[in-house]
Amino acid sequence: MHALRSLHTETSWSEDNVEPAPIGAIINFVRIAVLECRSSAQVDLFKACAVLSLEKTMSLKAHADALAKCLPQALDARPVFFRPGVKSMSFDEAWLQRLATSIETRDTHSTDFLLRSRVHTSARRQVKYLVDELVRHGQEF
Repeated sequence: MHALRSLHTETSWSEDNVEPAPIGAIINFVRIAVLECRSSAQVDLFKACAVLSLEKTMSLKAHADALAKCLPQALDARPVFFRPGVKSMSFDEAWLQRLATSIETRDTHSTDFLLRSRVHTSARRQVKYLVDELVRHGQEF
């Protein structure tokens, strides 16, 4: 896994080396949340999801903020997000976009594969919940 991560660091994470790809609204929305949450404290993934699931009126921004704050804990690594509006995607952004697409199309096999490939077993349900909420409220973008 570390060899794969370093390979992506040298090639596809550099804006100069990546072919421009269309960026979905979800990725740009999460990019904004990541920028806004940089200086805030990390939040426990399980507590954040518990609060969000109890309060049904929570905004889309609250779910994106929770994902931005909790994703490093779920992946056990700090994900790479580019600035909003950048045409290329990092490996982490591409993975998140594929996860959102598989959830949106109800492709449970791909969703399970994507979650198992990167997310700790104990955090899979919470990450899926947060991405599912972003997808479900996608019309708000």
